[in-house]
Amino acid sequence: MNKPHKSNFNTIVFIYVFIVVIVPVLFIGVANYGLFNNYTYELSLNNNKFIADDIALRIDSLIKISTDELINMAFIHSKTEDSEILKYSFKKFYDRHGFIDTILYYNIDSHLTYSFPEKPQFYSFDFSYKQYLIHSKKTKSPVWSEIHISEFNNIPSVNYTIPIQKNNQIIGFITTIINLEKLLENSTQLNSKSINRLMIITDNKNTILTHPIKENSKKMKQLIIEDYFNNTGYINGTKYIIQEKIIKETNWKIFIVQSYDNTFASLIYQRIFLILIFFISILIAIFSVYLGYTKIFIPIRKITLFTTRVSRGKYDIPDNKFQIREIRLLHENFLRMLKKITEREFLLKESERKYRNLVEENIDSIFKMDKNLKINYVSPSIENLLGYTQNEFIHLVNNLKGPNSLLPDRRNNIIALKNIRETFIKEKVQEAFTLKIMHKNGYYLYIEIQSVPIKNTNGIVYEIQATTRNITRRYLAERKAEYFKNYLFNIIDSMPSVILTFNQENKIDQFNNTSLSFFDKTNKEIKNKEIWELSSHFEDYKKYFEMVRSTGIPLDFNDIVVTNNKTSNCKVTIFPLKSSKDLLVLRIDDVTKITTTERQLRQAQKFRSFGNMAEGLAHDFNNLLGALSGTINLFDYKITNNLTDTISEDVEILKEISVKGKSIIKQLSSISKPTNSTLSPCDLNYILYSIINELDSTLTKKIKFNYHPHKSTAFAFADLENIKEMFLNILNNSINSLKENGEINISIKLIEDEQTSIYQTTKESYWQISISDTAFYITTEDIDNIFDPYYKNKLTGKKQGIALSVAYNIAKSHNGFIDCYADKEIGTTYTIYLPILQSNEDNQEISNKKESKLYKGNGTVLIVDDENVIRYTSRKMLEICGYSVIEAKNGSDAINIYREKSKEISCILLDFFMPDLNGQQVYEELIKINPKVKVILTSGAKNNQRINETMKSGISTFLLKPYTLEELSEGIYNNIYL
Repeated sequence: MNKPHKSNFNTIVFIYVFIVVIVPVLFIGVANYGLFNNYTYELSLNNNKFIADDIALRIDSLIKISTDELINMAFIHSKTEDSEILKYSFKKFYDRHGFIDTILYYNIDSHLTYSFPEKPQFYSFDFSYKQYLIHSKKTKSPVWSEIHISEFNNIPSVNYTIPIQKNNQIIGFITTIINLEKLLENSTQLNSKSINRLMIITDNKNTILTHPIKENSKKMKQLIIEDYFNNTGYINGTKYIIQEKIIKETNWKIFIVQSYDNTFASLIYQRIFLILIFFISILIAIFSVYLGYTKIFIPIRKITLFTTRVSRGKYDIPDNKFQIREIRLLHENFLRMLKKITEREFLLKESERKYRNLVEENIDSIFKMDKNLKINYVSPSIENLLGYTQNEFIHLVNNLKGPNSLLPDRRNNIIALKNIRETFIKEKVQEAFTLKIMHKNGYYLYIEIQSVPIKNTNGIVYEIQATTRNITRRYLAERKAEYFKNYLFNIIDSMPSVILTFNQENKIDQFNNTSLSFFDKTNKEIKNKEIWELSSHFEDYKKYFEMVRSTGIPLDFNDIVVTNNKTSNCKVTIFPLKSSKDLLVLRIDDVTKITTTERQLRQAQKFRSFGNMAEGLAHDFNNLLGALSGTINLFDYKITNNLTDTISEDVEILKEISVKGKSIIKQLSSISKPTNSTLSPCDLNYILYSIINELDSTLTKKIKFNYHPHKSTAFAFADLENIKEMFLNILNNSINSLKENGEINISIKLIEDEQTSIYQTTKESYWQISISDTAFYITTEDIDNIFDPYYKNKLTGKKQGIALSVAYNIAKSHNGFIDCYADKEIGTTYTIYLPILQSNEDNQEISNKKESKLYKGNGTVLIVDDENVIRYTSRKMLEICGYSVIEAKNGSDAINIYREKSKEISCILLDFFMPDLNGQQVYEELIKINPKVKVILTSGAKNNQRINETMKSGISTFLLKPYTLEELSEGIYNNIYL
């Protein structure tokens, strides 16, 4: 900072004296001289000219503005022809211009149709307005009237007429009456304030519009019109100065008249006054200079020297005393400021030190840019990040005109500049963006840039502070993850399976392309929808979803899915995502073609086995017939010889023969046609326990069963009867292979992530039921054909039979499988795998074996059967139960009997297969007689399409022949009473 010199202070004092003393004296002297020099006349003349020009400009502007508004008003009315808008425009125009007396609207016939005010207070309408209307209509242009004096109040006025045109045709006129006295009011006020000046305004015919001095009006008129020459004139020997000005818009004239002698007399008084002011000013100036120098300039110089020392860092406080209170307060305030500056300087240096350490030691680099996007600072860590020094980095960025070694990609340059400009424009923190940048050593880095606006104390952004961070590893990892994500999505989209994911609200979140074709829906129709909204078939899946969510265990089952009138055999899998049990995945595989192919292959295998089947069936049925024939002969002999005390033993043998015959028929049915399964949660522990107890009480061999159930309930989703049959077939196979005192070991275990040796398929969890015996009857070569019913075992020379084949088919229908292992030292082990289902003991009921019970009742039952033996045995059974019986040997007899005795007959036991009419035809005739007829359908074959159709038509009960007394009694009782 420059040192203030004493000469500078003296210069300031001189300037002060010059302004206070010399300038006023010179001004007053020049003014006095000018009053009596040769330019007095020209000065007055120029003043008059200025006044005339000003008044002419004012009047011209007022008239110009008002006429332009009228022209615009006429144009608008030509477009709208709305009288209300015109009236509203008249009112606004009248309120804006105080010199307007009246606004008139004439139609094309020159008749007055509207005026504002509606009752105008003006003199008369008798003067010749129509000549101006005619002239305006003829020229199609605005017309000014002559000036006229109102007879009503003696006020001069003039009217302005504008034609209204539409499509180049005149449709009316607007006429405005201008009050000249009001228009010239400002001019009159100016005239009254002027010194010895008069203002006269005339029209283009020299008619005087203003009357400042009425008694001299004729002389004035004669002077300004006839006698003045070269800006001067005389009236009664008196000399006047005259200035003329023409108003452009109306061609009116303005005359400014001033007495020459009075002007000079006024100037003499002004000079005397100025002389007095001159001497008084000199005295005041001298006194002001003294006070200003001693009381102001000297104290200010001391304060200036003090502040100069402070600016140089010298904070010693001088002992100055000032008399003027304001300067003393100023000095004290400077001292307080000095103390605060000292404190703030210390805090600022400390803050700067901390900030610099933070910036320079931060692993993230920081740089600042001004509004021209030029870097003015970058932290030293930029060298660790990019290899460039601070100056090198600043040079590269500030001279960036295109791709360079730092930013070789032009697109990256545009992205960076755009984001930083957005920070300036929006004045707020922008989202971080990623930039590909080249290290000094030639390899690429990916950095993340976050820009923050820096504002001054006025809240204006003046620079940008940006933080850069090396995110190369994270960026590449994200790109790799994105690649694998897309790769997995492509795999899922390419899968032939239907894949759907569900959120916590069972809404579809993700799906593959196969889902769209399977449901025949678009993306919008599937997204965020529940699957039962797509097809009502999936309504039951709600409970499956809740089951999987509560247990966390996947659920596999087969389902016949109906979508868009298309029926498909599907394998359905529901499993939770490992990240969250609440998120589910549904997989549907259409196995219709596979199922059809397997069925065709099985049928082909069956046809190939039919040649050997006859021999097996003959053997099985001959054994049953032999036992049946022998028992009947014994029965006849004992009755003939009165040995009835042992008949009960023979009856039990007959029952056993009946059960075995029924079992053979059922096994044959399971091979010939698939049965309709009813799936429900079943406890395998209890099923095996009940089977073992039943076998243990009926076997003649001494076989020891070692049963090891699972420690808790072992639930599987299965058909109870089929599962029982599967276990019985395998156990009977083991029992038949054992000799006396043999052992069978049975165990149930929970297996997870186990891979079987046969199917090479992995299940998450399933039940493993092992049935082991101590007999060795299967060689390694026979294991592959163990489930072929008519394959001859090389070790025993016997056929395997249909039992194991039926067991195999049952396991497979439950999404399970059977494995077999044989060892000469250990024996043979059958391992059955069934998918696990978590039990809920509070809500799930276990299907238990029903206790045999005889149901009795009363009423009449009609038995319809073509077999005499069946009619006879059924009659005897029903009579034991308390019913009356009517017999019919064919369908025609049954229809005739029921037509006569429909009110008497309570129930009909109807055989399906009969010679004349089958059960379906009979039932159709019976419901014609009584739509509420109660019928029980019976047959030796259950899985028949016609039987199923008849059952669907209204029959609720079916009995499979041969049936027991208990089964018949329960069926009749339920049909009549329930």
